[in-house]
Amino acid sequence: MSVDVDAFTERLNRLFAVVYPPGRGPYRNVEVTEALAGRGYRLSAPYLSQLRSGVRSGPSARTVEMLAEFFGVRVEYFDTDSGYARAVDADLYWLSLVHDQSVRELTTALIAVAPAVRDQLLDSAPRTTSPDSTAVDSRYHDTDQKSPITNGGNICSRRELRRHPERNRA
Repeated sequence: MSVDVDAFTERLNRLFAVVYPPGRGPYRNVEVTEALAGRGYRLSAPYLSQLRSGVRSGPSARTVEMLAEFFGVRVEYFDTDSGYARAVDADLYWLSLVHDQSVRELTTALIAVAPAVRDQLLDSAPRTTSPDSTAVDSRYHDTDQKSPITNGGNICSRRELRRHPERNRA
């Protein structure tokens, strides 16, 4: 597996920013290292911090594997440029929107209106669709643009909570 340092750092930070249980903030480095220690893998919080800041590079394959497992993604997510990584990033973007209060309010209001009115509103709303028919904001197709999910979020899917019950602590 080829791990590009900048891509690894960005994707690791994106996972920290977006993947965490409802009702709490993002994981702290020490929480992740403690969870990994519980699985028999020792990783120090300062080293994890250095990986996240880009000060340290070239994590071992085992470190990448354990971080991927913790966050519920495949190791391939950290590859330099994979279709899987792009798909996960698109999902993380959309999933992060679920936790945006204004998006939740708008969605709740939209669900409450009559179906005919909802259809009219949706028909008049602008749409941006990617070539693979996944609706996304076209600004984030450009690899030089950073996804807004790196700036924060609040997401951990129910499936991930079932796979990783240790994430469900408040």
